[in-house]
Amino acid sequence: MAKFNSKILAGAAIAAALFSQSAYAADVSGDASARIIQPLSITKDADMNFGEILPSDAAGSVTLSTAGSVTASGGATIFDGSNAQAASFDVRGEGNEAYSLTLPTTITLTDDLDNTMTVSNFQSSATEVLNLNGREQFDVGASLSVGANQSAGLYAGSFTVSVDYP
Repeated sequence: MAKFNSKILAGAAIAAALFSQSAYAADVSGDASARIIQPLSITKDADMNFGEILPSDAAGSVTLSTAGSVTASGGATIFDGSNAQAASFDVRGEGNEAYSLTLPTTITLTDDLDNTMTVSNFQSSATEVLNLNGREQFDVGASLSVGANQSAGLYAGSFTVSVDYP
């Protein structure tokens, strides 16, 4: 009987140890969440066009505003500004979110004979904040450097506009 009592006591001691340890344990649940936002996208709505320009024997420049108006200075003269227009872009993403806009510093326009002109001082009308619907349309203007006695021809080039969430 002593062996039976010692087995009962040993079993009781083990059970007591197990139950006494759980009396000090505690559990709590945590929550997890994630918010997926709409990725940014940008599309071009219109290309930049400085219009038709007359050069002279002095260098000059033509400035295209974000509103699409052109002004000339120095030896450049606007011959026909009726087709001048600022470049236009449409950004889409998460509503009410800010984004950053990167414009080029300079680009080169080239004609068929490899004559060049430089475009610089890019400016935009962007507020860099998407509206409630996650959209912003903005325009880009710049300045064109026209060389003295710039060769006649159609000059073209391309530029990149980048958007990103900050």
